[in-house]
Amino acid sequence: VDARFTGDGAFVREGLAANEDEYFAATGRELSLLWHAPGYLVSSDIITAGAAMNYTYVGRDVEAKDWVSETDAGSSPGIYQSAADLVERVVAAKRPGSIVPILVGPGEGPRDDYLFQKLDLLVNELVRLGYDIVPVSTLIEHAR
Repeated sequence: VDARFTGDGAFVREGLAANEDEYFAATGRELSLLWHAPGYLVSSDIITAGAAMNYTYVGRDVEAKDWVSETDAGSSPGIYQSAADLVERVVAAKRPGSIVPILVGPGEGPRDDYLFQKLDLLVNELVRLGYDIVPVSTLIEHAR
């Protein structure tokens, strides 16, 4: 866990319970028991707290870096990439069973373009390479 995110097991359990309540109130449906902490941060405490509530922690193994803004580029030169370059980055980094989180809207800072706007290119390239796009639950079933 890094300095941006702290909390003990009780904090995690309370947060998950609150999310369940809010999701049910908004949709009338039960929330899936798959989750990840903000920023995919992970620790044994986080995993244990979620498991105590029957949640399965879902990590990611490919960092798309679609959250990097033009502002971030000023403090970390070379970290900002166009959406087309991000597609190439993900395609190069993926492997069977990869989980690639992608923002579904603009992030906190400005960008010229967004990976979600190029999702069709990413999916088409992955399918062309023989990959299937499947729910995380399918990956978990195949891992058992």
